[in-house]
Amino acid sequence: MSAGIFAQINGFESVILEKHTEVGGQCTGWNRGGYHIDGCIHWLVGTRDETPMNDLWRTLGALGEVEIHHPETFLTFEYEGESIHLYRDLDRLQHSWTELSPEDGETITELCDDIRRLQSFEIPTEKPEDMMGIIERIRSMLSMKDAGVIMQKYGKISLRDYAQRFKHPAIRESLASFLPEGHSASSIFFALSAFTKGQASVPLGGSRALALRMASRYLSLGGDIRTGCAVRELITDGGSVVGARDSRGEIHRGDYFVGACDAHFFYHELLGGRYTDKRFESRFEDPTNYPLASQVLVALGLEGALDAGQGDVALVPRAGR
Repeated sequence: MSAGIFAQINGFESVILEKHTEVGGQCTGWNRGGYHIDGCIHWLVGTRDETPMNDLWRTLGALGEVEIHHPETFLTFEYEGESIHLYRDLDRLQHSWTELSPEDGETITELCDDIRRLQSFEIPTEKPEDMMGIIERIRSMLSMKDAGVIMQKYGKISLRDYAQRFKHPAIRESLASFLPEGHSASSIFFALSAFTKGQASVPLGGSRALALRMASRYLSLGGDIRTGCAVRELITDGGSVVGARDSRGEIHRGDYFVGACDAHFFYHELLGGRYTDKRFESRFEDPTNYPLASQVLVALGLEGALDAGQGDVALVPRAGR
């Protein structure tokens, strides 16, 4: 939908061929038994006004005037009777962790100082890097200098290895389980820097409402969405894609095609293995170093209410967005 919106803004006539009966893909949610289950947005980068990502979301119609919920905690971990809170207030986080584990004081201070340092970083949105001129590249590099420092310091350390620097078992296990095995330690710094400066919060209505707002924006620009339209084959002529055949046999022709699907399906199913890419193939054939991730969503509904004194709902995440 992002590609479609920008196509319409830039004077193209575009059509979105959507396999599902609803738009949004994995950015969706479901109503079940009186509960709403959100399938995607646990937090959204770009919820702070007058930032590049926020401007981009507004251009796409994803935010607009929707109310933003700024939760007090990013996550709360429960481990052997101890609660580890990732507070939005970084001073509060530092104080609560140090109070729990004074012996980790120096490491906690370093963690919080590096999160503060990274708060200056903003995701660039003006142009893809391959379209930047030399001046734009230099400007982009300078804007990301603090991110570079963090990547150099933590980029090659796994999150689990980084967690071993902490002596308190609850802090150690909370950090180690922040993301699945193998993720870089830098990930927690980028996530918490965005959260603690108000740049990673939750738009009310969640994922499905956000996707529907984008669809409305796209349609208002003259775009065309065809749901229940699963593409089965891409038709090529002279090395270029000229058409897409759907599950009903209808052929959709166009000058340009954007594939928003799994890379293996794109190369091997839609293109029939005729235009393989060596870089992708080397990964497809090496599951040890390039494992395929899966995700299972389990939603639990609480019948009743949490009193104000009971604290936050405790979560142990296995995937984050």
